[in-house]
Amino acid sequence: MPIYHFTHKNAVQLLATQSRRTDISSTELCKIHFEMGKYLAYQMLDEFELSETEINHVQGIKKGVELSNKDKIVIFGLMRAGLYAAEGVRSVFSDSEFFLDDKFETEKIDLENKVVIIVDAVINTGKSIEKIIEQLKESKTNKIFVATLIMQNDALQLADKYPNIYFYALRVSENKYVGKGGTDTGNRLFNTTNL
Repeated sequence: MPIYHFTHKNAVQLLATQSRRTDISSTELCKIHFEMGKYLAYQMLDEFELSETEINHVQGIKKGVELSNKDKIVIFGLMRAGLYAAEGVRSVFSDSEFFLDDKFETEKIDLENKVVIIVDAVINTGKSIEKIIEQLKESKTNKIFVATLIMQNDALQLADKYPNIYFYALRVSENKYVGKGGTDTGNRLFNTTNL
């Protein structure tokens, strides 16, 4: 499958510009990452089935739609920088199981026949996410989605290596910049820029 990205969409360009600003607070940056995650989740919805449901409408009981098999979706937010993007994804897939992980330990979680969504802030080389994908292949999942705010060009080869994985990147970047200290994404999100 191709890597779905939205680099040139106006909404994404505005969100990306806001996220790069150094004059915003950490809480403002968290909100931007949340919105970016939510944007990705709405894009992923096309790969999910909907089913009819009854809702309490202002005109009485009416028909609406909901995610089919919503109890079969599991979201993993990769800590620390992926937290708020994962929360944005969770806001759309609100009935899903939700785990935050920095080591990606899934041994105690039944993932068989489930749809797994892995959310991270940045995928640079793809080596870390590749380890997770290899681990998940043993879990007999139904589908695997990888959602990230930024995917570096070096990681684009993942789509060729794993043709059955759905890759969603808010933006694809040629910039190989890796932040440290005050410019690190995690430090900016958690206001620990003095580290």
